[in-house]
Amino acid sequence: MAHKSRSLCQRALSDPSSLTATEKNAILYLPPPSEENQLHQSAFGLPSRAALVAKALDDSDGASLTNEEAEWLSRLGFYNPFVKQTVDESFARLGQRNKTPRADLDLVADAQEAVLSQDERLAKRRAQGQLERVSAEKKRAKEEQMAKIREWRSQPRPKWLQELKDAALPRWGFVVLRTAYSDGDEAWERFKEYWRQTGECQLELWLKNGPELWGTHESVFVSDREALEGADTGALRARVRAMREAGEIPEGVRGDVFLVVDQKALSNEQFAQGRRYVPGPDAKGTVHLRAVDPDYDLEEEPVSTEEPDSGFGGEITVPLP
Repeated sequence: MAHKSRSLCQRALSDPSSLTATEKNAILYLPPPSEENQLHQSAFGLPSRAALVAKALDDSDGASLTNEEAEWLSRLGFYNPFVKQTVDESFARLGQRNKTPRADLDLVADAQEAVLSQDERLAKRRAQGQLERVSAEKKRAKEEQMAKIREWRSQPRPKWLQELKDAALPRWGFVVLRTAYSDGDEAWERFKEYWRQTGECQLELWLKNGPELWGTHESVFVSDREALEGADTGALRARVRAMREAGEIPEGVRGDVFLVVDQKALSNEQFAQGRRYVPGPDAKGTVHLRAVDPDYDLEEEPVSTEEPDSGFGGEITVPLP
């Protein structure tokens, strides 16, 4: 420690009232008071450290510190709290601290304690307590989430997945027809990417025997604006039957049901805004598609009015995933 710094710390211990505000700030690794006040105004919208301390000590409703404010107070005395250190900088500082004689470290700590007011020390403890509570809550939430994940992953394999595994098909997938084109091809490409993310996450990362099944996935995506834009269900059924008869649906890809991507699906904000699919027990299939039976004949099989098939007309809406 430089002689000047040691002398300043010794004065803080012997006669703290003799120190100027700038000298006290130097012991706390802070810039001069006028500069510090500007930084408080810029960072927190508060005029000074005193205002931040007063906020920390205010017990009235709605007066709690923000996490940023609590972090600032908790760092007071360790280094300039206005400077966000990188991991490398933190390790470098720790290395420098480890090389500093214990007596010098104790001298600085005692000097800092001497120049802090009683209110500042209390505000710092409150800030540290708030951060500890936030950290504990995050840890609890993470543990609950992990428990849900473990429970979810221990559940029996879904029936459709088991059937696919037992069939040992060279490929599997669905015929997916696009009926909406007003948003351009970018929307269609985003949908297909979201489809890939969903399948990959659900099968490779979460479900038993999923990786081997995802490796054989091969859905057929059909985009034909001239023939399919705004097409009704009858025209879509005819298209899939024609594809089936012409041998355009590879073996293993479902030919007894197809999926429809309409305007509502393509406009879904889940992937329209570039969001990635995040798997887990709380994942929600907010993208919905129509699943249609290509061989259903409304004239021969009218919409059912009996339970449990009431309202069924050869198609249902299903979430992805």
